[in-house]
Amino acid sequence: MIIKMLKKSQITIPKKFVNDLGLKEGDQFKVSLADGALVLEPVAVYPKAYVEELKEELADIKKKMPEDDIPSFTSVSDRFNNSGK
Repeated sequence: MIIKMLKKSQITIPKKFVNDLGLKEGDQFKVSLADGALVLEPVAVYPKAYVEELKEELADIKKKMPEDDIPSFTSVSDRFNNSGK
């Protein structure tokens, strides 16, 4: 599929992709280059205070778990790519 860049560097994401990804107006994206290709990655942006609350909650949960049951990972993708332990 070919799209055209408009004034002010604007592009339109084809409706099929919008629907397939469940995108909506106001969604935010991480923009990067990979091997000469422009990559748009949908992201969720949360207030810093909320993220800190989640970290504290996770730390409390880990304290309550037996040590050998605590999965070892530093990111969600790491957790699912390396099966945890």
